[in-house]
Amino acid sequence: MSTALARVLRWALIAATLWYVGAYLIVACLRLRYPFDLEWMEGGSVDHVARVLRHQSLYISPQIAFIPFEYPPLYFYVSALVAKIVGLGYFPLRLVSFASSLLCFACIYTLVKVETRSAFHGLLATGLFAATFRVSGAWFDLARVDSLFLALFLVAIVIIRCKASSRWYLRAGVVLSLSFLTKQTALAMAVPVVLYALHAHRRLGLWLTASLIAVVGISTALFHLATDGWYTFYVFEFPFKHAWAPPVAVTFWTQDMFAHLPIAFTIAALLVVWLLVRREALFWPMVFVGMIGGAYRSRLQTGGYDNVLMPAYAIAAILFAVGVSRLLEAVRGSNITYRRFAEVAIHAGCLVQMALLGYDPRKQVPRAADRAAGEHLLQVLSNVHGEVLLPYHGYLPAVAGKPTHAHLMQVFDVMKIRDAHSESLAAQFRSAIRHSAFDAIVLDDTVNYLFMPDIEESYVLQSRVFSEPDVFFPVTGGVISRPDYVYVPKTTLTR
Repeated sequence: MSTALARVLRWALIAATLWYVGAYLIVACLRLRYPFDLEWMEGGSVDHVARVLRHQSLYISPQIAFIPFEYPPLYFYVSALVAKIVGLGYFPLRLVSFASSLLCFACIYTLVKVETRSAFHGLLATGLFAATFRVSGAWFDLARVDSLFLALFLVAIVIIRCKASSRWYLRAGVVLSLSFLTKQTALAMAVPVVLYALHAHRRLGLWLTASLIAVVGISTALFHLATDGWYTFYVFEFPFKHAWAPPVAVTFWTQDMFAHLPIAFTIAALLVVWLLVRREALFWPMVFVGMIGGAYRSRLQTGGYDNVLMPAYAIAAILFAVGVSRLLEAVRGSNITYRRFAEVAIHAGCLVQMALLGYDPRKQVPRAADRAAGEHLLQVLSNVHGEVLLPYHGYLPAVAGKPTHAHLMQVFDVMKIRDAHSESLAAQFRSAIRHSAFDAIVLDDTVNYLFMPDIEESYVLQSRVFSEPDVFFPVTGGVISRPDYVYVPKTTLTR
């Protein structure tokens, strides 16, 4: 009976993993061509790609027209290459992220299959990572940098784990550099991995270290010189100007990890401890420290949304599956009654972990009503005879034939610094608003917008964009709002 139950549970676990992978694939395919924001900063990413296509620098002084996101440029360059083929919009950026997420799945499967010699455990790890789609922000396929950054990092880990030669370690260093050139977190995550390589395979580790330092160093120097230092400011200095979020020092462990992955993270952590105690291998403990540490550091910073957890969930999925494999191996030498009971308990625990990550895929896909509301918004923007400021959302003004402007997130971050750059930026906005430089301003929020006093002095609320209360909100992200309040200059009403 126990043998039959264990077999049933194993097949149920396979079904659960396939469900999560399949659900993500369907959601991603349904969202790829949605022509509006799935998350409030996606349009800003498209604006970056538009600048690349126009051969304009991404890294410039803070201006009303544009302020770069604080990331290196690789994701935007890759997306621009795709956009040259399929056209500018959300689609090319999401396509890059979607392909990157599939590469993440493939790397996770490969790493676990190599480690356990079991396709079942490779599938288990892949399925668990796919199951974290919603708790990591429903982010895998968004027009954001995270999936490409993680995919490149995991490719480097596959190389280091599977290819022990100087040529391959040199390539791994280059790939780690490309991950950094997508998102800076990769550099912090790479440090423990590099230390492992230098300790375990000194000559190979030197190739890895040399190529990493060379690519990061040379690219940084070139971008620094080409942008008069603005690249260095946004990529290296700016991220450290954010305030810390002290409660996250605890909630990262209690909520982000143990609340969502109580079984998987416990098994992964225990495996790391077991490997260290037995001095069996340092590779996985060091990768664990790097990927968990990178997520932890990002989460500690104010504004670190659920997407920063993706590396932590990836390594937890990998080591969970490896740990389950080790547990099953350990009980095979026991008496038959205990072994059958243990197999049932292990598979049941895996199913419980999968169930804890359940979500409704339908809620991750915009509705037809949202698309229709977006088309209505574009019509409202097009009807304005002149320039429109849409501070909370990028790219949409361009679709309506209007100039785009700096995304509010970056304006807000620059303003927090309270230095000469923030003072200059504030003066630009206040002057433009007070002189009615915009023929309309469309706000998401009429209370907390940074320059609301200036708007109330020179503009008046003319209308609302939407009559329905529940349409056109992004399906995910740290800010869930919609452009709704249309302000026009007071002088317009007196003409």
